Amino acid sequence: MAMVIGSIAVDSEGRYIGTGLTKRMLDEVMATDNLSDAMSTPGMSDSQKVQLVQGMADYCGAMAKAIVDEIQANAEVTVTVSASDAGLQRMPAATTEDTPCKAPAGNVELATKGSVA
Repeated sequence: MAMVIGSIAVDSEGRYIGTGLTKRMLDEVMATDNLSDAMSTPGMSDSQKVQLVQGMADYCGAMAKAIVDEIQANAEVTVTVSASDAGLQRMPAATTEDTPCKAPAGNVELATKGSVA
């Protein structure tokens, strides 16, 4: 699974479109009561509202980048194939093509450490 940092574009009316984790985070932030209250503050100009949305978009983008970078650099995944998981593999050179393999006699831990795309 690819991890997409994404980006946000804010128009002159404070509406935004975007992608990836950045947009998902901004959607959550924009849905909070505190930000709704701030956006409806009497006397707040349209340009101030746009600046507020753009500032939140920039913040969400920076946080999304930090989160994705951290996961990609340090994620560790462990997969365990249990004795009841017969047929996970196929024997390409078996007597009968696509014959399931026997399950392992006990649990087998498949530890991997690498980058997350």
